Amino acid sequence: MYNGIGLPTARGSGTNAYVQRNLAFIAVSTKKVGYRTEDDLRRSEARLNKKPNAEILDHERKRKVELKCLELRDLMEGQGYPEEEIEEKVTLYRKLLLEQLAENPADFVIEYDSKGRAVYADGHHKTELMNEKNARLRRALKISDDYVPGAAFKKMGDHNTVIPGKTVPEPTE
Repeated sequence: MYNGIGLPTARGSGTNAYVQRNLAFIAVSTKKVGYRTEDDLRRSEARLNKKPNAEILDHERKRKVELKCLELRDLMEGQGYPEEEIEEKVTLYRKLLLEQLAENPADFVIEYDSKGRAVYADGHHKTELMNEKNARLRRALKISDDYVPGAAFKKMGDHNTVIPGKTVPEPTE
């Protein structure tokens, strides 16, 4: 007997006490399959279609402009420029950066790593970039903005509706 399986002794059993494994046995799985509920699907769909907060993105862009102005101020102070000249140059630089910000706001948020991939500061930036990427793809595939996914299948919904011009086969008895 090994591991409590089989006969304790082969004497009197008419066998050699060799125990084989049942290869036809299928073990019942105790794991439950976690099917997604409608609420889970709605939550994941809402997460995919979540819009970035424009105020947070705008604040981040303005913060980057001020950071560049502060770097210029530190550089000029380190080189010994007078305070009036520093204020004048920083004000002009700030105006220039704000004009550039108004023309192309994406330039002030997106930072790239050494391999040219975008580095996201937070989820709002990532969402904004993904929305822009999806918009480019929609334009490339010529998908209209009012397209609703799955709308084509709604027309197929009721099989009992009669489509004009189609003949319905008679049920045979």
